[in-house]
Amino acid sequence: MLLAVTNIICPLSLDMYTPAVPELPAQFNAAASVVNLTISGFYLFFPIGMLLFGPVCDRVGRKPVLVGGLVAFSAGSVACAAIWSIEALILFRLIEATGAGAVCAVSTAIIKDRFKPERRTALFWFCR
Repeated sequence: MLLAVTNIICPLSLDMYTPAVPELPAQFNAAASVVNLTISGFYLFFPIGMLLFGPVCDRVGRKPVLVGGLVAFSAGSVACAAIWSIEALILFRLIEATGAGAVCAVSTAIIKDRFKPERRTALFWFCR
């Protein structure tokens, strides 16, 4: 169940944020194309976090990377709530995405470590 919770980080951070996007250009006096960088940047940095921290969790262990990813995601989320400019929002969304990618990479590795191949399919479906 904990693995499922860690895997909802990415959808949660997108689904809660996306409805606010139409209001952000007026809020920050910024172009819609600049505001859209907060979403496209998330989609870019999430897989980068997975690619970077997947091998790292094989070398240093699952727990430090999982905790670090959760800290990065949480810090990015809190900072997004206290933003002062669109540039800061973009930066903190990228930090949030990288942390979410690290968490997803670790939870995928744990599933592959702990479960037989025939059971993995059901767990990956549940987690995704």
